[in-house]
Amino acid sequence: MYEPKVIIPEDYQSSYKLMLYKEVVKLCENNQPVNPFQSFFKEDDALKIALNVTNDLPQAIKFWDEEISLGKINYVILGDPDPGGYNEKVLQNVLKECSNKNSYLINKDWFIALINIDDTNKLVVKESTITVE
Repeated sequence: MYEPKVIIPEDYQSSYKLMLYKEVVKLCENNQPVNPFQSFFKEDDALKIALNVTNDLPQAIKFWDEEISLGKINYVILGDPDPGGYNEKVLQNVLKECSNKNSYLINKDWFIALINIDDTNKLVVKESTITVE
């Protein structure tokens, strides 16, 4: 059975996950007052913010799309810290094959796939929780 290679060691995963959360929060409408002592944000029960730690982003996209289709979770934000690792056209084709609506963004540090999230939804921060409305 095929297993993608883990390329982000466990020791570094929490740091990358924190960086991913910071990127996701930038996408959110923030409905809470500014707080200089803001603690770490958490995800709503219906939302999974996942870090791709493998060398196979297309497989990770397919995995999370299937988890949504099976009803295990409602929404997924999948981040990969190597946006140059894949041709954008390849990723667009993988996302087109998904059974759930989706969108994506690429910046200099991240490829972020939003599965079951598109322009009809919005990401919101309420009480330190990231949610989809």
